Amino acid sequence: MAFVLYKVLYNKNQYFIKHEREEDVLDTLAYVERNLMNSDLRQYINDAVEQKNYALGIRYLQLLNIQKLAQTGYIKWKHSKTNAEFANEIQNNTLREGFEECTRIFDYVWFGQFELNASDFSQYEQLFNQYQNQIT
Repeated sequence: MAFVLYKVLYNKNQYFIKHEREEDVLDTLAYVERNLMNSDLRQYINDAVEQKNYALGIRYLQLLNIQKLAQTGYIKWKHSKTNAEFANEIQNNTLREGFEECTRIFDYVWFGQFELNASDFSQYEQLFNQYQNQIT
């Protein structure tokens, strides 16, 4: 009886409320990256912000940069390319410099594993949005 009660109340570190596990987040991210040209990144960004996962929001903003650059022909999308390879493809100096700046922010936040709050995210999001508005 105790085993059944344990299984009902406590299952994989989750109580009745289902929290998104890190594995689920990484699976979703991998899916989005594989299907970047067909993904609605705004929804993923909104979901990340709603969950206060601001680093993930920054990653999706960077993917949105790449998506827009590919859609407008500034880069050729390939899942295995690095941000540096994408930057080297951008012939427009202004767009390349903007992409490199966004990449620095992305690297700092994603790989530096620094905690961001809503205010930090908002400031970075403005920079990413300004950059995305330059891509035509």
